Amino acid sequence: MPSQSFDFTVDEDLVSQCQAALMAGPKHEFSYPETCSATNWPIDEIKKTNAELLRSLRHRANVYAIFVKASVPGSAWEVKYVGQRKAKELRERLTHHLICKHPRTGSKLASVKEAVSQGSRIGISYITVKPESLRVFVEEALISRCRSSLSWNHQG
Repeated sequence: MPSQSFDFTVDEDLVSQCQAALMAGPKHEFSYPETCSATNWPIDEIKKTNAELLRSLRHRANVYAIFVKASVPGSAWEVKYVGQRKAKELRERLTHHLICKHPRTGSKLASVKEAVSQGSRIGISYITVKPESLRVFVEEALISRCRSSLSWNHQG
């Protein structure tokens, strides 16, 4: 019996709306102590400094972007990474990217540490895609569209 094939048209309007909302710039800036470096990463202090923002993330959104702003005067926010996670797990996932990496994740903590060590600022933006099952589609479509600017989405 031959397999059935289904070819659905990509909803470019949905992806464009998500891109405009997510990539407009960070909604929140993540704070790091001035003493942070690749070798001095005070996890508890970073968590405490960002406690209110971290508390607000649970069930807040399911697609997110991480931005970096270089310490050079006049520099703009640059989107570096787009990811997705179930809304109930967003806080945990962003904690892995921005504060402390879980051994089993492919978080961007090393890239964040490098940027912060160079004096850059870190920002995040997020949106909610409904139904939640579309979040993976939106993430993949945004990565495909914006591949050249998403340098942290590139894998080995």
